[in-house]
Amino acid sequence: MRLLDKLTGKQQLLAELELLKAQNNQLLIEISEKKQAKKEIMTLQEDNRNLQFEKTKYKRELDELTDRIKEREEELRELKSKIDCFECSIKESAITLETYKEDVETTSKLINVYSRLYGSINIDENKKNKSEIVNKYDDDRVFFEDMRKKNDGNPFNQEQTEAIRYNKGHLRIVAGAGSGKTQTICAKAVYLNQMEDVDYKRICMITFTRKAATEMKERIEEFSSFDTRVNRMSIGTFNSVFKNIVIKELIRKNILTQNEIDALNIILPKIKNAKKDGSCEYEDIDSDKIQYNSILNKLIKKYGLDKFEELENDENCIADRISYWQSLNYSYEEVKQFIRDQYDDKYAKMNQQENDDRVSEKFYKMLNEFEKIRKEENIMVFDDQILNIYKALQLDSVKEYIETRFDYIFIDEFQDTNQLQIDVLKLLSPPDKENLAKVIIVGDPNQSIYAFRGSDSKYIQEFKQDYPSLYTINLMKNYRSKQQIVQKANVLISNNSSNKIPPMESHNKEDHECTFVKEFDCEEKESDFIIKKIHELSTGFFTYEDEESGEEIVDKSNPNYTKCSILYRAKHQVTRILQELEKRKIPFVIDEEIDLSIFKNKTFMKFFEPWIKLTDQNTDKNEIWFGKNGILKNLLNKYFVKSSSIVEYRRLNGISMTYDDVIKLIETKSNDRNLKNLGSERAKQKYFKKHKDNISKYLKYLTNIENTKDTNLHELLDCIMNFPATYSDIDDWKNIKNELQAFNTFKELYEWKNNSETFNKERKDKLKKYENKQLNAVYLLTIHKSKGLAFENVFNIGCYDGGIPSAKAQKNMSKEELEKYRSVATPISTIEEERRLMYVALTRAKKNVFVTYPTHVNSQAKKISVFISEIMSQKY
Repeated sequence: MRLLDKLTGKQQLLAELELLKAQNNQLLIEISEKKQAKKEIMTLQEDNRNLQFEKTKYKRELDELTDRIKEREEELRELKSKIDCFECSIKESAITLETYKEDVETTSKLINVYSRLYGSINIDENKKNKSEIVNKYDDDRVFFEDMRKKNDGNPFNQEQTEAIRYNKGHLRIVAGAGSGKTQTICAKAVYLNQMEDVDYKRICMITFTRKAATEMKERIEEFSSFDTRVNRMSIGTFNSVFKNIVIKELIRKNILTQNEIDALNIILPKIKNAKKDGSCEYEDIDSDKIQYNSILNKLIKKYGLDKFEELENDENCIADRISYWQSLNYSYEEVKQFIRDQYDDKYAKMNQQENDDRVSEKFYKMLNEFEKIRKEENIMVFDDQILNIYKALQLDSVKEYIETRFDYIFIDEFQDTNQLQIDVLKLLSPPDKENLAKVIIVGDPNQSIYAFRGSDSKYIQEFKQDYPSLYTINLMKNYRSKQQIVQKANVLISNNSSNKIPPMESHNKEDHECTFVKEFDCEEKESDFIIKKIHELSTGFFTYEDEESGEEIVDKSNPNYTKCSILYRAKHQVTRILQELEKRKIPFVIDEEIDLSIFKNKTFMKFFEPWIKLTDQNTDKNEIWFGKNGILKNLLNKYFVKSSSIVEYRRLNGISMTYDDVIKLIETKSNDRNLKNLGSERAKQKYFKKHKDNISKYLKYLTNIENTKDTNLHELLDCIMNFPATYSDIDDWKNIKNELQAFNTFKELYEWKNNSETFNKERKDKLKKYENKQLNAVYLLTIHKSKGLAFENVFNIGCYDGGIPSAKAQKNMSKEELEKYRSVATPISTIEEERRLMYVALTRAKKNVFVTYPTHVNSQAKKISVFISEIMSQKY
């Protein structure tokens, strides 16, 4: 078959046939592709036709849009033209607005200036159209006419009149310095009786000093035309008012049960032997202070708390802490917790103490034992009185009686209250009960300056929280000081963030310089200026009433020094001016003893005491010069000659010693290291030459003292400062010399010492005569004690940083931090309280106030008080 196929060519034909099939298939594929391409071409042609149609359509729309754009562009051109015109109008309006703003700012500044100068502008819609405060047909018109005559011809102003008339509930009178608040509240007491038919015995007036209570009673007697029924009023301190109620009413009127009387005998130890029949005894408490301190000191040692006082070294002894805790009405448990929080861990780490030995436990046990002993031995001191009142008011019968005893309770100087006094007030007139006594508090938060006694300005400012119905009247017109003084005080106190009351307005519109700030290089120049100014301002003569005849006497021997007063922040600031007043024979009184601490300085007195003895003709001069503590022994000790060498020399050469003996001892027995290190003989001779001259000069000065000749004090002190052994305590001697800078001679210093000691003995009597206008003198007192007083001319001295504000004043301290100090009875002054203190100082002056400060104290540069720049600020 294969051969046949080969012969016929079949295989070849089959191969060609397969090739043709393949070619045919390829052609079919190409035909199919061409058909597809043709379809696509036709589709593209259709699309192209459609595109041409769309193109024509869009061209038509584009033409339409172009026409519209042209129309809009025309509109935009017109709008832009309008905008340009509007912008011009805006610019013109902006210029007008700026002008208006400037006018507003100018007006605002004018209002601020007016407010700072004259007080805030208050318009009462109900009163602004009234031409008179008291109208002709007011039912109380005659009362106010009478009061005007008794008030030196001065009518009560609108706010004072409102305060006198107000009778709807509890009242807070915020009374600025010199605003006539005493006249106002005294007139109000009389008004209540004469216009409101309130019995005087239903009125209680509480103040903080006996003197203030006496003055208040005298004013009320005068305003009431000396109505004897005024004596039925309860006027006095918390202590005196409550004592009278207990003795004269609760006990003697047989109101209390025997159990309550027994309880009172325990609570008030000085009310002794109170009985049901109303009899009782009352002892004075002054004599107990010594016994109180003695027992407390023994307990402090018993419980090892004397070490606590030494380690804390913060000037707050435990007795002071107890007094402060009482003022805040803290319980012993609270005190224990405070001590635990602040001190236990500190002392535990130091001493590895057990729990029973913790400081808090010791305090707690000591306080309880102290109270127990005092009750057993009937010991009571001044600080106990208000606390005992608080305890007594817990007794049911006492509380019920007191709550209904008064219709009106006045409390003056309320900014000086502490927490315990607030708690007592709440028992006298409970805030949560109605129809009880109306409380009238009077004070000035800007004069709250007794934080160290537990007072706080918040008590008067936040009083409404306890008595929600409280109504407030501000008496801010100052009748005391000239306008510029009031302005400066307003500017100063405006820097206190806690100041929430309006500025004062001056009644005296006389506008001239009367507040003077003066800077000096040193305290000597400051004192010299003040002395000269006192002479200049003490015009006229002092007039007083003769105590026996009652005649008016004019003292023409001296100027009227009562026109001037000197205020100071701390005792050390006044030493220099006192020395100058004494030297220049200007009479003065001071509210505390003259500081004679220089005469307690052991370093100085070791030398000064023998000098004094030299002036006494009745003393043994040999003993003074050559005795055990004699002058020459002190001198030789200063040259490092041992006492044993002096004794041996005197044993061999006799008791008396000459100048040559002194030099010989120094040359042979001195242990001066400087001398031993000199080496060469020439250097030693130079050393001895220098010190021989110094010793000779020193002994010459002492001989002058012995012979009552003038002796230059500063040269005498220089001799001591040149003694070799003085080099180790040279700073002490520099301070001593600075303290004695005002004295030129030994005689002046000695006379100052004697006169000051005599003055301190007579001080209280002189001060009493001054207060009774029987003594012509310059008055010196601390700013704290000046509150409530007024003087024609005031010198506020020592106004450097560290003087006022005090160096201890804290800045930017949080309330939490302040409370921490209060809790452990170590209250600190803040910069705001110091500013309030400065405010008090400024507002004591009627005519002139001089704020003075030295730039150097004891040769040390001092920063100027921040209050100076505040006072001199142009903000007003």
